[in-house]
Amino acid sequence: MEDSVKEILRKMRRHTLSSPVRLVIALLLFVRGGMEFNELQRALELAPGTLWSHLIKLSEDGIVRLRRRLTPFGPRLVIDLTDKGREVVVDYIKDLDKLISLLSNERERSHRGSA
Repeated sequence: MEDSVKEILRKMRRHTLSSPVRLVIALLLFVRGGMEFNELQRALELAPGTLWSHLIKLSEDGIVRLRRRLTPFGPRLVIDLTDKGREVVVDYIKDLDKLISLLSNERERSHRGSA
């Protein structure tokens, strides 16, 4: 396997967004903007504790910001992507795109070599 493919895979394996749940959380927030905890929980069909543990990891890495907001219905937890979080999502998607491109090129070369 090509060195650049190995390098991207190594980088992605250790990445905060390598968890499918954290990736989907980040993508939802990227597209929809800030979401309340309950709204995010319903969208992902996750148990509250599971969602919370992923949000803590994303928050510790500076990808999301957790803030409490008072509403007429009581306090709500709102989750937003930080500026860093938006950059991280874009960079992760670029790495995925690059990986797909490299693997596609490798597959085409191997098919041409065996023909």
